[in-house]
Amino acid sequence: FNKEIFSNFLISYISPTIVFSGIFLVKFFSKVNLNKFMKKIVAVMSPLTFGIYLAHTQYFAWRFLEKRFIAFSNMNPPLLVISVILTALIIYMICSFVDYIRQSVFKMIKIDHISKQIERKLLTIKENDISND
Repeated sequence: FNKEIFSNFLISYISPTIVFSGIFLVKFFSKVNLNKFMKKIVAVMSPLTFGIYLAHTQYFAWRFLEKRFIAFSNMNPPLLVISVILTALIIYMICSFVDYIRQSVFKMIKIDHISKQIERKLLTIKENDISND
């Protein structure tokens, strides 16, 4: 009928394929032993990962990227694999850099200190409300 049905089913975040892939990756990487050098790399890159996830879930990011890779559909398989891997690495590095800048700005303006002050005030208010009941 020339209509898409379940077009995002296998690639959405709640898709069984993605959920099982995530479970497999957690299980696999929980068994990996890293040397000191790799541990340092993971320690530097891991705080940036949440920012990368947030960038990937942004509507404007999807709108920007949605038609950029149409040319990939005409590539031969070996070139397609190389292009997809390189593109993923480039996107990862750009998002990591953007999140690194964000973290640096947050450190500069001491956002962590400000958020802890707000948290303390809210906890005080909450404790006062509980003791008044």
